[in-house]
Amino acid sequence: NDFLDKGDYSAPRRFYARASQPKTQHFESASNLNKLLNAYEMQSIAAMTTLRSVQKGRLNKDNLPDSVRRMVGMNLYALARIHEELDAYDSAGIYYRYAAMIGSPSNMQTAQYLYADAQHPSTPPQIRDSLLDVIFFRYTSTPYAQDARIALGYTEMAITDTLKEIRQSADRLYSAHEYERSIKKYQELLQRFPTAIASASRALYMIGWIQQHIQRNKDEALISYQRLVKEYPATEYAKEVASAVLFAEEVAAGKRKADEAIELPSATQTGSDLSTQELVLDTDSTINPLAPLQPDGSPRKRARPRARK
Repeated sequence: NDFLDKGDYSAPRRFYARASQPKTQHFESASNLNKLLNAYEMQSIAAMTTLRSVQKGRLNKDNLPDSVRRMVGMNLYALARIHEELDAYDSAGIYYRYAAMIGSPSNMQTAQYLYADAQHPSTPPQIRDSLLDVIFFRYTSTPYAQDARIALGYTEMAITDTLKEIRQSADRLYSAHEYERSIKKYQELLQRFPTAIASASRALYMIGWIQQHIQRNKDEALISYQRLVKEYPATEYAKEVASAVLFAEEVAAGKRKADEAIELPSATQTGSDLSTQELVLDTDSTINPLAPLQPDGSPRKRARPRARK
């Protein structure tokens, strides 16, 4: 315990291991402390190399892959919880801060790290409010956003207004032919309001539509449409692209041929060979992506011309 009080988490382990035998007087508490210190070592090995490289400037956290930032954020948060169990509350606050700093912005768990940092006694009130603001506006769909809203004194209408503002901003950018920026706005809507089904599914459809028809990037469009079908299968937007996505997946799996449903253009027509995904995604969309939503949340469709008798 003397070693532990001095912040040495390595030396006490052999003593706790010896004292964690069932016949010793303090075997239960020694066993628990030994497990905690073993967990501390494992989490440290996983996180500290990356964290120190970021601190010393050898790595830029913004350039790290999301998968790395997620993993390191989880390790740092686990270290903070271990310090709390060891009654090292100051150290716990530092690790909560590190977890929030390095955690991936697209990871909903980052809201948990920010919230833990905001609630820690060592966090100054002005920084606490700033962290709660980030949670509320960036991670609106998480349970931590509700507590942040109450703590900041925001009304329920603030969420609705924010969603509407982002959607309108994305649509204005699209109308102004600022396609890259409009995609980023639609992605922001998806990140912050994934449970707003009507708006989120429309945002995904718009991203895919821009990638397909404006940017002519059919590979990226297919990925967006696949996500749309997977995450919002019951929406009109997903139903609009479901058959094309299924066809593309069956072609990729070798179950169907790319020229079954679509006539292959000759090389002289295109100037280059079209990929399978470029062929199978050429669908005649009936959805007007920028039309207002109907009361039930479904999109308004373009009217098809009547077939001649």
